[in-house]
Amino acid sequence: MSFSRSKINRVISVVRYHRPAQLIYRLAARLERIRLVKTKGGRYARPFCGPVSFRPLDGETSQFAVDAYCVKNGLEPSDSSKIRNAVAAGNFTLLNETKSLGNPIDWRCASVGATHLWQFNLHYNEFLYGCVADSTNEEASEVCLSVLRDWIESNPVSNNRVHRDAWHPFCVSRRLKAWFVLLSRFDRCADVGDILASAVRQADFLSNHLEEDLGGNHLIENLRTLALASWCLDCSETKQWLEILNRRIPIEIEKQILGSGEHFELSPFYHCEMLDAFLDIASACRETCPTLAQQCSSVAQRMATFANAMRHPNGELPLFSDGTTLASEQLDRLISRAQTSGAKSSTEPSIGGALVGDYWIYRNGGDFLIWDAGQFGPDHLPAHGHSDLLGFEASIGGSKFIVDTGTFEYNEGPIRDVVRATASHNCLEIDSLNQCDVYSRFRLGHRGRVDKTETGSNDNLWWATARHNAYRDIGVPFVHRLIACGSSFWLIVDWFSCNKPHSVVSHLHFAPDVSLSLCNGHVQANIRSRDVFIYPLGKLKSVDIEHSKYFPKMGEEVASSKLVQRCDATPPHFAVGWLFQLSSDPEPEIEFDGQFDSDGKIAFSLSGFDTTFRWQQT
Repeated sequence: MSFSRSKINRVISVVRYHRPAQLIYRLAARLERIRLVKTKGGRYARPFCGPVSFRPLDGETSQFAVDAYCVKNGLEPSDSSKIRNAVAAGNFTLLNETKSLGNPIDWRCASVGATHLWQFNLHYNEFLYGCVADSTNEEASEVCLSVLRDWIESNPVSNNRVHRDAWHPFCVSRRLKAWFVLLSRFDRCADVGDILASAVRQADFLSNHLEEDLGGNHLIENLRTLALASWCLDCSETKQWLEILNRRIPIEIEKQILGSGEHFELSPFYHCEMLDAFLDIASACRETCPTLAQQCSSVAQRMATFANAMRHPNGELPLFSDGTTLASEQLDRLISRAQTSGAKSSTEPSIGGALVGDYWIYRNGGDFLIWDAGQFGPDHLPAHGHSDLLGFEASIGGSKFIVDTGTFEYNEGPIRDVVRATASHNCLEIDSLNQCDVYSRFRLGHRGRVDKTETGSNDNLWWATARHNAYRDIGVPFVHRLIACGSSFWLIVDWFSCNKPHSVVSHLHFAPDVSLSLCNGHVQANIRSRDVFIYPLGKLKSVDIEHSKYFPKMGEEVASSKLVQRCDATPPHFAVGWLFQLSSDPEPEIEFDGQFDSDGKIAFSLSGFDTTFRWQQT
């Protein structure tokens, strides 16, 4: 459930937080689409008649693209023959959904009711990676080149219906990379002059339609593809593309890569997508722009080190902010490509908690907790942010334990609303309201800020605390959270001050293979034969185990469970929390004493594990 806010307040947020240049570029992009429709594609509709030759990508870049696609989609090289037959028959499986588009291919998907994102993925042409995973033989090249020619014939830029997807700059970016990868894998590239001519026209179009209105990962994808085109296509336009790269990429590095090495959209998944992009740019520009290539390589190393630090013990990343699961072996290869041999392995035994960028990360062998104490995302680009301020994920014994809900789709509707909502994350929710006003597919109105992050340790316990102001409009100036971790227990405490009663819900979402059962006053969680005992803290009204859903990948839904602690908060101060007993010791006698001073600052002590943890807010 979202804040009840008028459309005018949302418009005000757009105007307030979006940069003026974005709004100008967005208007210009719409006017350009109108011009292209009226002029039947303008100069881009004219055939490219100049000389062009093809230079293949290096083997590492080409092979990684194919392997990454196959790992992401659960494909084996032995599946290639089956995929080629399916594609030849006009059957395509994208985002875990299969549709029959016939032969020739119905690129408009007129009769199958495809979502916008599914159509985008169709026009990426990346499904052809599955056709070549086992070989570069004649059969594979015949199927792939047939699809490329079908696309060229069916999607001329003069057709007014192609600008929404086929000739969208992001689709052009993804598709051209796929074409370059495929052509680089075939033993012979003779008789592909028509395909190269189309590629030149598409790259020319892209160079004049960079996604300046969005910026972020879309703009980096545009520039990545121009870098690949500048290497693969030796033609009269190459010099212009190189000039764009040398001018724009250093600017975007400065804008988009934070001091910690994290991509500024604050999404682990898109961080890795951008890491891959900078590696491709470095590879493509190594001979033509060596200084730029070195700059991109250096950035990629920083980004890889950051990504490595965030990994769960099983090697996967948390699913914060539109995350989707990247297999451990895929991440291993990505990080290896960046040559971060000095980076600390995520599975190396260690004990302790520390800040990595805006994330507080605790490790103790296979026990792991990552707490997101950062902002929602960039104010002017909130597309992939969720209403999950101060949320976290955790692993126990090397297996994922507490998880983010993930992302099922980008289409506007109830599922998209649910996965972005506060209740779908490991957060505190007040009065059934989202922390932040997420709406539509990628929009954000009212938002909260996170600040006052502090960390410390004592007696083999590591702790971190922060606060957000997302509920300030309903009389809750700040919601504070403290997380403390040790070898025998974890503690999570939320507190706030208020001037009227509120209903409060604390959510915990568990991985699908975690079983939960209610016991006397606590919850027993079992993960791979290991028991964890969870105790609610505070003046609770009820603790319930509820059915939930987990979306580890786009289009994939898995049944899971969640814990819900409901409380009634009364003025002037309120505190609630969870205690996780990690050891198999007998049930402790737990004493949790939370006291507030006149300024609303909390001090508490926790006893019951042969130790006493005391903490006072400063």
